[in-house]
Amino acid sequence: MIVPIDQWVLRTACAQLRTWQADAREAVPLTMSVNLSARQFSHNDLCSRVQRVLSDSQVAAGSLNLEITESTMMERSDTVAAVLAELRALQVEIHNR
Repeated sequence: MIVPIDQWVLRTACAQLRTWQADAREAVPLTMSVNLSARQFSHNDLCSRVQRVLSDSQVAAGSLNLEITESTMMERSDTVAAVLAELRALQVEIHNR
């Protein structure tokens, strides 16, 4: 159930961010940070899911900060680099904790 829950969290966070961005009267751009579980990060279609959520919610990729743990980065270092590059190509911000 972790992957579906994580996907729901990502969708809900982006929908809320879009609402806040639409309501914002400030010149400061609003961003949202969402933690990715190790299981979601290792899912083979993570990038396409993220891209779909951004498109559906009409949130600019640069407004989304995905947080991953250092242990996630260390577990599968060979595939992590490729996924990170693909997410960065989407212009999604990556933060590690």
